[in-house]
Amino acid sequence: MKHKKPTRLPIPPKVAPQTWQALFEAADEYMEAEPWLNMGDAEAFGVYDATLGRSGWGVALGQIQETFGLAFYQEREGLAKFQEIVTTHGDLFHRDYDFLATQNILNFNWVPKNELHPHDVDIIKSVGWPTSGEKRYYQFQSYRPGYLPWPLDENEARFMLRGLEAGMLMSEKVSVFKTIQPGMMPMWIFEKDDWHLAIVKPDPWELPPLERAVLLESALARFQKKNIVQRGTWEAGHFYLPGQVMDMDRPYHMHVVALVDSESTYAFPPQAMRPTDNEAEVLRKVLVGALEKESVMPYEMAFSDLRLMQAVTPVLDKLGIKAVLKPSLTGLEILKKGMREHFSK
Repeated sequence: MKHKKPTRLPIPPKVAPQTWQALFEAADEYMEAEPWLNMGDAEAFGVYDATLGRSGWGVALGQIQETFGLAFYQEREGLAKFQEIVTTHGDLFHRDYDFLATQNILNFNWVPKNELHPHDVDIIKSVGWPTSGEKRYYQFQSYRPGYLPWPLDENEARFMLRGLEAGMLMSEKVSVFKTIQPGMMPMWIFEKDDWHLAIVKPDPWELPPLERAVLLESALARFQKKNIVQRGTWEAGHFYLPGQVMDMDRPYHMHVVALVDSESTYAFPPQAMRPTDNEAEVLRKVLVGALEKESVMPYEMAFSDLRLMQAVTPVLDKLGIKAVLKPSLTGLEILKKGMREHFSK
């Protein structure tokens, strides 16, 4: 599992000076309004900008007087993730690295100087805000599934501005939450340079299906000639590691696809992937590599990820391997724990 040494480091996206200026001014107003005094997780609100064609779900941060700002979850995916956090009382967010690595959030925080990254300082200086003598500073971050936190781009900065504005409007209308029905949420809609409030029922969200993996006929013919013996069960899956890779436009989490023999817990050589790669196709490569090297193949392959199983099933059908869905995969969990401990050191 190797990554090529990056030929260049990612460059933070360019945002127009006037956009940053407007965003910092809105942040000033937001902090003065202190919306966290009457809003928290139970008072999440929607925002839709008709000009940008974007929707998000805002949560005021600051009720426990530690982290102040706004978490702005993106689209229905972000809302579904936020609802999982609420349901588990934040436990998922704090203990599950895979869950953390797949967040889709625009985040505004008011943080101590030692929490700023160099690009945060550059942004603050470019706007003309003071960078010394203050206890806390504004920090804006973009989280996308598979990627590490990164500065906002122009489109994100404009939408974050709408989030801050809606947060202040919602704080003034917080009594709305007492009148809406269960399952409904307030949604601030920005259209034709004006705001209006609607009460909506968010649509459910599901991960889109993966593109199906394909096994070349030439590879199938090779395996048939080898008369490979079938036995046992292999576990298949993917997980994130506490490391970062710098060979794309923005840093991303180390993401691994792996196969493990469930009886012996022997792990075949795992494969690292990029956020833009298809897990099913990467898994096909790992499987083909294992079959090329070994003299056996499994009777069945176990998955805990339904999407991945469905996308790889055409390959398994050609090889005569049964696909099964299991809630947990012990061998894969052992591999994941070992690799995470190794990389965290």
